[in-house]
Amino acid sequence: MANTPTVKIPTLTLASFKVPTVKVPTVKVPTVKVADPTPLYALAGAGDLAVAKLRELPTDVSDRVAKLSVRVNALPTQTREQATLVRDRALELTDKASTLYSELATRGEKLVGTIRRQPSTKAATQQVRNASAKSKAAATSTRKAAAATSTAVADATQTIG
Repeated sequence: MANTPTVKIPTLTLASFKVPTVKVPTVKVPTVKVADPTPLYALAGAGDLAVAKLRELPTDVSDRVAKLSVRVNALPTQTREQATLVRDRALELTDKASTLYSELATRGEKLVGTIRRQPSTKAATQQVRNASAKSKAAATSTRKAAAATSTAVADATQTIG
């Protein structure tokens, strides 16, 4: 303790000063007669209303600012929490959608299999095959008839001509 340094803290002395007294002269405002004082009354009423509304404002502004500051500071944490909740919910909904899609596909596959095995579907399929074969045969017959007609017309033209 023998070598402990000593710190001197300077004292601060404020100078005293005297505030001079200023004499404000009294000003006499002239009285003006107004024919209709209603606009003046409306102006005074508007001023009075503004003052009344200002008095209704909360007096605990600093408390409100402090509370708002706390809420604003909590926003990043709340945002991260909400983002996590949204991500988890999105994953959950994606899983549900995937499951529902698979269930609907299975259901549809069963329905299509049932429809294909029905006698009426088999009959309709056979009718389409028969109609397709007849259509091809008709196209072939039409082509041959057109070719024969073309040949007959050409022969007739040479004979007449």
